[in-house]
Amino acid sequence: MPIQVPPAPASAWAVDPVHSDRRQRTDEQVDALPSLESLDPARVDIESDVIVATETLFSEHGYFSVTLADIASASSLAVTDLKRLFPSKVDIIVAALTSEFERVLRLGRADARLDVEPVVALVRSVNRLAEFVSRNRAMSSGMLLALSFEQFHEPGTVTTIRDHLPVPSALTPILESGQLRGDFATEVSAVESATVLANNVVIRSLTRSGESPEEVADNVLKVFLSGILSR
Repeated sequence: MPIQVPPAPASAWAVDPVHSDRRQRTDEQVDALPSLESLDPARVDIESDVIVATETLFSEHGYFSVTLADIASASSLAVTDLKRLFPSKVDIIVAALTSEFERVLRLGRADARLDVEPVVALVRSVNRLAEFVSRNRAMSSGMLLALSFEQFHEPGTVTTIRDHLPVPSALTPILESGQLRGDFATEVSAVESATVLANNVVIRSLTRSGESPEEVADNVLKVFLSGILSR
């Protein structure tokens, strides 16, 4: 989904496309990290350990300032072993967010099967989307930054996020249904409308940390619905 990022407030995560503040590690430091063979046998969910460590690092330092070496160290893994689990930071983001995003989609599909009116269904899904971002603020910020900047350098990365975390798809079927029923009067395609709406929800959720998910959804929908509701 194409996203344009507004200027971030001073309290937001640092955006550093050139990675000028990345902490460097020597080859000796990387080689000194433990291998999987030496890990505690009781450690049964290493992927979850990596996700938790990554979320903490993103929260403290920002997506661009964190390297795979940082994540490996925080997870007590060698970089080579980390890459076997997650070849990139984006793979970690996808693993962390997929199940919760699937919940947003699942509840939306249930609304459709129950014939919930499009306006009501849209409000419900936008609220769920805002809650999804709020509950996963650090990872969602990483997702947004990866989409916004790395598409110019790592096209495959963007494809991965778009394939596994197609955020506008949570809203597209509702807008299509509303257009067919005549509830939404707009010449813009449902796909484009869903992209604009999803972008605004994600960006406002990340840049207005003082607002609850309900407030984010309400403020975004006030503007959006005023432009598409049939008179």
